[in-house]
Amino acid sequence: MNDPLALLAVIAVTALAAAWWRALDGKAHVRADEIGLEPLRAAGAPTGAWLLLELTAPHCAACLRARRVLDEVVQRSPDVAVHAVDIADAGDIAHSQRVLRAPTVLLVDPGGVVRARVAGVPSASDLTRMLEQRGSLPMAS
Repeated sequence: MNDPLALLAVIAVTALAAAWWRALDGKAHVRADEIGLEPLRAAGAPTGAWLLLELTAPHCAACLRARRVLDEVVQRSPDVAVHAVDIADAGDIAHSQRVLRAPTVLLVDPGGVVRARVAGVPSASDLTRMLEQRGSLPMAS
């Protein structure tokens, strides 16, 4: 590439994409999207209670950090279960929820509806706030 303006444009677009990625990484996003109970059961996840479902991948260091955060938050919310499953073993869930990376954490209500999600390592404060507000999160239509 001999054109300095084109090179600058590529650098600028790359910097913007990196900033966007960092801004969203680990942040909770409210949503309402039905998974259903059968895919959860097939993935070995408990049903009938609030669930933090962590979609993981082998050799994922960020997944280990996410699990420590989930375990810490659930100690303060004993009515919430935590279940980790490899994305390869829960392909139907990963596909229906458009999961692009590990870890991704889904907050699932007792009826099998995803009420919020976090891509990347969640912060304990975001998860705690999400759990405190779970009664007012949107329902699937």
